[in-house]
Amino acid sequence: MAPADPSRRQRYAFWLLLSILSTYYAEVTCANQPFAFFLPLGTVLMMTLYGLHTVVLMTVALRPRRAGFATLYLAGTIFGMYEAYVTKMIWTPEGEAVPFRIGGVAVGITLELVLFWHAFMAFIVPLLLAERQLLASDEVWRRLPRWLARWRDRRLPLIALAVLCGALHGALAHKRLGFDLAKVLASSGGCSAVVVLAIYLWGRRGATRAGLAQLLPSWREWAALLAVLLVGVYGGMGLMMSHERPGALPGWRAQATVWIIYAVLLGLLAWTLRCPPPAEKTAGEGAARVAHGWRHQLLYSAVFVAVSALAHLTLRAKPTFVVLFVTTIPPTAVLLLGIAIRLAARTLARLVGGGTHEKG
Repeated sequence: MAPADPSRRQRYAFWLLLSILSTYYAEVTCANQPFAFFLPLGTVLMMTLYGLHTVVLMTVALRPRRAGFATLYLAGTIFGMYEAYVTKMIWTPEGEAVPFRIGGVAVGITLELVLFWHAFMAFIVPLLLAERQLLASDEVWRRLPRWLARWRDRRLPLIALAVLCGALHGALAHKRLGFDLAKVLASSGGCSAVVVLAIYLWGRRGATRAGLAQLLPSWREWAALLAVLLVGVYGGMGLMMSHERPGALPGWRAQATVWIIYAVLLGLLAWTLRCPPPAEKTAGEGAARVAHGWRHQLLYSAVFVAVSALAHLTLRAKPTFVVLFVTTIPPTAVLLLGIAIRLAARTLARLVGGGTHEKG
């Protein structure tokens, strides 16, 4: 028996959870806002910014069933372009005295924030984990390359991600903010507890059997959310940031470079939507899926907090690159080794099976 369509309240709750996850992975991981959920006004503004971008762009990227990973990634890069007219970081990055510029745009920070950080940590990773922890579907996962999509229900990638994020959080909280161990634990543990609690409450409401497609906004709702995003976030928050950072908004020549970047990204996104990749059945597609819920998020949080503390303690005696190397390279190597062994085992099984079949 197919699950009943989620109620409007459940859809709104899911959008709220997406805003929590996007804020958590984009802001807490890099210690940019280490107490992101404990700042009365800041929490509302950040969750509005991240939540609206995520819901608006995921609707564009996920509504066509055959849209692939390229569509998802390009939507994430457009997400990252808010660093132009909202924060002005693309033009005048903080803490970078003489950035290398092309057409008035700081190249390094643009590549980092647009092509990597926001595309993955603010958009793709939260969507993947939201579907994994909250829903019995694979609408996002099946758009990944096949070798990645098969890891949806495994714990190892979740642990590896927690190690990477924990090392980054602990190192940057110490180096950039001067946090002591107590503050590192309060930041990583406090924000992680909010996420675990939110996922636990979602599970209590019994909406875990819904598919992601059922939770997308209608086009009328999407248009309303887009209007709020453009007017409220880009208009209101953009003006607020201009007041806080006078002179950060450049002249029309530097703005024209950003318009060109927008045109290129939007054009590529439209092209991937019009010319989707050939339909290819992902391993496990169509199989029954489960929402792993708050327990798996608690596992992530425990590893994240522990590695954050370890990175902080190690950093007191070692430079940052040593901490990041020690805490990230071994688990990454183990993950890659596990993937290699699994692929080799599958290949051997196919060869043996194929030989047996031919023999018969």
